[in-house]
Formats: sequence, structure tokens, C-alpha cells
Amino acid sequence: MTLRIANQGYQIHELPVCVTRYRGNPCKFIRWRFEEEVRELLLEAAWWDWLIEEVKAVSRQLCSCDLKGFVAYLKTRR
Repeated sequence: MTLRIANQGYQIHELPVCVTRYRGNPCKFIRWRFEEEVRELLLEAAWWDWLIEEVKAVSRQLCSCDLKGFVAYLKTRR
């Protein structure tokens, strides 16, 4: 699978979804976007598979630069 990354960069390998930052051409790992606990919660929650109504209900927390509210919601959702 070829993914278009940032400004004209391409990567042909599988990249972890939404949890890392990559840059360059070819694309190179820069750093983790979130701490390990948050990465695990996001991947375990698989919010992209939720019903659209639930995603809309928590969209403000999900799209926030500070994910504390969304992480708190995920912990209560379990």
C-alpha cells in the first residue's frame, strides 16, 4: 500500500495509524505522537469502527489538541 505523506513524500510500508510522526522522502520515523498509554487506548478503542452517533457525541474531545477528555471517556467506556 502506498501512502501519501506530508509534502510529496511516499511510503510503501505499513505505518502505525494515528500514533506516530514521520517525515522525509523516503519517510522516516521522527517520534511518537502520544505516550504509550494513550497509543494503546486509541488503538484498543478503534473509535473509527464506532457508530457515527457516538463519534459525533465525543468529536469535540476526539479532535482536541489535549486528548485528556477523550482518554477519560475511553476509560469509562470499557
